[in-house]
Amino acid sequence: MFRSRSSKLSGSAGMESAAWWLIVAATVIISTGESLEGPNVCTRQETVIVGGIYESECHFRYTITVKVSERQPYTVRVSSLCWGWQYGCSSTTYRIEYETVYKNQIVTKQRSVKECCKGYTETTKGDRCIPVCSEDCRHGTCITPDVCECESGYRGSLCDTSESSFIFIIIITAGHAFRYSW
Repeated sequence: MFRSRSSKLSGSAGMESAAWWLIVAATVIISTGESLEGPNVCTRQETVIVGGIYESECHFRYTITVKVSERQPYTVRVSSLCWGWQYGCSSTTYRIEYETVYKNQIVTKQRSVKECCKGYTETTKGDRCIPVCSEDCRHGTCITPDVCECESGYRGSLCDTSESSFIFIIIITAGHAFRYSW
C-alpha cells in the first residue's frame, strides 16, 4: 500500500505544547487577581480575541494561540497483483482516508470586567472603589464624586472655611436688621 501524501515532521511539537501551557498558566494568574467588590463597581462586557491581539479600553493586551483538531481527507493508492487466469497483471485503486490535523484558530469570546463607575477610582489595594473629588477636601472627606463632607468647625464646598471666621452680629434698630461680619 502506498500513500500519496507527504509526511510531516513535527520536531517542535513538544516545544509548542510547552509554550501553550505557559500561556494558559499566565492567563489564569492574570484572571484570578483581586477583583473589585462593593458599591460603585460597574461591570462591562469586554471582547477578547483568543489567538490574536485585542486592545481593550483599559489597554490590556495579550496573545493566546488555540489549536483545534480537524479531520482532513487524503487519498491512498492501493496496488495489488492479479493472480488467476491473468498472471502478471496489476490493479490500482484509490480510497479516501482521514487524518487528524491541528490548526491555529482565532476565537472571539466575551468576559465580564469589573471597574469603578464614573467618578470613582480604585483604592491602592485595588479591592474597592472610592469617590473622587476634583479638588482636595481640605478639612473633610470626599463622600461622593465632587462632594465633600466637612469636619466639625469647617464649611464650604471644599471644607476650606473655618466657621469661627464668620461671626455675625445682627443689630436690630428701629425694625431694621443690619448684618456685620469680621
